[in-house]
Amino acid sequence: MYDAEKAVILIKLNKIQQIIEDRIYIVNDEIENQKKLIKSIKIQLELITIEVVKNEEDLNNIKKKVDDIHVELEGIENQIKDYKKEIGDNIEEIQRLQQKIQEIMPKDNFWENLDRIINPISTAIKDLIKLLSNDIAGCQARIIMLENEIYQKQDKINYLYQQKDNCDNICVEIDRSIIILNNRRLELEHIQKELGIEKTKNENFKLELESLKSQSILIIDKIKQGIDLLDIGINLIDEIEEKSKILFSSNGLNFI
Repeated sequence: MYDAEKAVILIKLNKIQQIIEDRIYIVNDEIENQKKLIKSIKIQLELITIEVVKNEEDLNNIKKKVDDIHVELEGIENQIKDYKKEIGDNIEEIQRLQQKIQEIMPKDNFWENLDRIINPISTAIKDLIKLLSNDIAGCQARIIMLENEIYQKQDKINYLYQQKDNCDNICVEIDRSIIILNNRRLELEHIQKELGIEKTKNENFKLELESLKSQSILIIDKIKQGIDLLDIGINLIDEIEEKSKILFSSNGLNFI
């Protein structure tokens, strides 16, 4: 009867041990998968960091280019203002010179025409009129030249504004990309954290399973060695079974 009791206990312990070993195998597999996932996420996070740094560098370079465009635009726009002011000054100078010519030219009436016949326009006056006319022509040429410069500068301004718009659009796209990458990083970091918690939980679960396994193996060995059940402690066998049930239950599992 005593041997039969030992046999029953051995069957019970072997069953407990097998359940524990099967669960250790499953938990080991889960831990390895979690390690692989954590490693994969770590690599993804490193790649995201590299991509974010690159995007931020690109963004800074483009923003610097936009700043340079602003400086160039300001310089050109100031030049155009100066050119327009100079055109205005030349127009005023032409008007002044034309007025001066009008003042020295003989008046168009009978007595002055008669006087012009009797006293032709002096050479000095003719030379002065010619000089003033040359000055007017010079001012007009300067105006034409300045207007051409303004036209060319305006083309340059249009080109720069187009470049600025392109840069602004690129900045928007890079900003959007950085936001997406950072959101993905936060998502991966959360997953990584959860996986770390689960892995630690599984590792602790495994340690407790191995402890119960060691205890059951020790009792099985003692029984096989012929040590009396009373010396082993029947309560200890029940305690291992109870601890196993509690451990499985705390991990959402049934101990069968």
